[in-house]
Amino acid sequence: MSYKIVERNIGRAGNKRQMLAKQEEWDNRYGKGNWKTGYEIDGRFFTRDEAIRDIYDNSYILFLEGRPDLVKQLEESGGVFNPHAILSNSVDIQAASVERYMAMIGLTFQGTRKLPIGSYQPQSKYTKRDRLQQARELGLEIYDDRIQYPEIAYTLSPFKVPCSLNPSISIEAFWQSDIKCLAVKQ
Repeated sequence: MSYKIVERNIGRAGNKRQMLAKQEEWDNRYGKGNWKTGYEIDGRFFTRDEAIRDIYDNSYILFLEGRPDLVKQLEESGGVFNPHAILSNSVDIQAASVERYMAMIGLTFQGTRKLPIGSYQPQSKYTKRDRLQQARELGLEIYDDRIQYPEIAYTLSPFKVPCSLNPSISIEAFWQSDIKCLAVKQ
């Protein structure tokens, strides 16, 4: 399938409500199923799904291949979760990438307690109390109105994992970059 880029620098997906609103707008403008979000790299359009597989997942693969200590911690855990996605009702990519990596190398999660990836801290004074309660329910500790994360949460954060295309930036910097675009079927 061939795509033509119609909008560049489309920005972040936002929370699920914002993402669904953008998708509805694009459905109305271009027709349902006639558009894709993705990235233009060296003149090639990567759909979001292709970019997840070929760039995002690959960034975690390269990072974890060099860190057997982290892989062991993951194997001994009960899995992974993304606190930011859960507590802010946004999109999760990194937990699924780590899960696919573990499956790819033939390892399973053996423990009972899931590990967080990332270190989200709620900011809104209107929802902070609710978010901290949710964090407690996820098994996270709270100290002085801040969620306390284990070291692995910071280490596996997409802000810390180098991008496979350009290791001088994080996968998060790549994912939120201005090369993100909207394309329609040709």
